[in-house]
Amino acid sequence: MSVECCWDVAGMFGMMAMAVWFVLLVSFLCEFGDGAGLSDPMLLITNGELYTPLSRGRGSVLTGGGAIVAILGEGYPVENLTGLPVRVVDAGGGFVVPGLIDIHVHVTGGGGEMGPASRTPEGTVGEIVDAGITTVVGVLGTDCVSRSLENLRVKVAALQHQGITAHMWSGCYRVPSPTLTGSLIRDLQLIDEVVGAGEIAMSDHRSSWPTTQELLGLVTDARVGGMLSGKAGVVHFHTGSADSLLQPLWDVVNASKGTIPLKHMIPTHVSGRGPALLKVSFPLTVPSRVVPGFHLSLDPSSLILKW
Repeated sequence: MSVECCWDVAGMFGMMAMAVWFVLLVSFLCEFGDGAGLSDPMLLITNGELYTPLSRGRGSVLTGGGAIVAILGEGYPVENLTGLPVRVVDAGGGFVVPGLIDIHVHVTGGGGEMGPASRTPEGTVGEIVDAGITTVVGVLGTDCVSRSLENLRVKVAALQHQGITAHMWSGCYRVPSPTLTGSLIRDLQLIDEVVGAGEIAMSDHRSSWPTTQELLGLVTDARVGGMLSGKAGVVHFHTGSADSLLQPLWDVVNASKGTIPLKHMIPTHVSGRGPALLKVSFPLTVPSRVVPGFHLSLDPSSLILKW
């Protein structure tokens, strides 16, 4: 399984999370279900540093029936929970956080670019939860021949049945991309698990190098499909290290005369391709600067990144 955080902030938090002791509420719920047949169907996690996701300081979390029942302040007397069968777990000062959301997970396996023997196996719900992740969006990637959207759809359904939240992207690296129903709009409207198109490769040697008009059509379909289905309707872009970097996204916005906003395009891998890509990705996290003629100006030399 390949687990990748798509935004640098998420990646930084993910690395921090792997270095601390996690209390994962979902792991308890996945293992024990809703408490049926248990003598202790409720769980009280005490003495933890709470994040929701902002810091709440030291406190306790009470869960029951598959949900968080209450967040209690430090020193709340456990004896007040009289008459309730409660299992108490001392977090020992560890972080108690919501499950991470990873919108780019090769749940049906990845690899294969060094031949068949380099293919990696499917991920398991245990591996996902152990990484602190409770919501995933599955992707295909380079290989849309030996791996299919049909297989991805069934895998996502299995993960949902096993107790985590799971969705999927429709498509793969190439444009035109495969769909489940014949069009992206239909996939979004008719298949609950589909949240958009992806991962579409750009500025990468494995990309099909789609034109601006092809990308504009794809993003428009995602936008319209999202409107009809009540979803965000986005396209998830795999970003390579070619000189064009994120320019294809700005070209789409400019070609639409500003009517297609950047919120419908999400790039990934921006933190591992060198400082040039990282710099040009920064404007995506702040309001876009639009100059006369709807030409979006990028001036990465003026950006100062502080971590």
